[in-house]
Amino acid sequence: MPSRVCAVCSECKSASEVRALQFSEIAGVEQLRADMRRTAAVPRCTHVLYWRRVNRRDCKNPPDPVLPRGYKAGGGQSGNVGVVDTSAGEDSGETSSGLDDSTDDRPSRRQRCDIDRPPTYAPRVGVRLCDDDPVAVEVPYCMRAETVLPNRTMNVSADGVERFTVCSECIQALQGGRIPDGALARLDPGDVPL
Repeated sequence: MPSRVCAVCSECKSASEVRALQFSEIAGVEQLRADMRRTAAVPRCTHVLYWRRVNRRDCKNPPDPVLPRGYKAGGGQSGNVGVVDTSAGEDSGETSSGLDDSTDDRPSRRQRCDIDRPPTYAPRVGVRLCDDDPVAVEVPYCMRAETVLPNRTMNVSADGVERFTVCSECIQALQGGRIPDGALARLDPGDVPL
């Protein structure tokens, strides 16, 4: 019986809602790294992990954490991040109310965008060295990698190719640059019984 448990959100799905993908085929999978900085929205709980072995030269730094909705990275020298008021347009120099602009107490567009970055915290886990291979490291991911039924999330073929079961909701969220709402990076499901 094929597995229908999603490796990203750990939910049981119907056969029409899941796809079996190789690790490299999962779009945006780097957002699920457990060694990224944590935020209040994405705490990256670490007791359910997939350790992926990679060559030390191919191991890249984790990406920046995904920002909550309403926040946008600034393009200034300081790399500020802030809440962006998308309803406010650029100043056109004209006043619609007929009042003098010099008495306007509203903050400028620059002031509205230069608030502090949402708080982030150090990762709970990091890349670990492989004892049996000095040129390899293991990178942690917030994904289930179970190969036995009934909660199988990964199938390994005879030639060693790993294929993860991922649901369409998680695929769509990762492709859109978001962490899925039910992702193990966001929630702590506790120990999932077999």
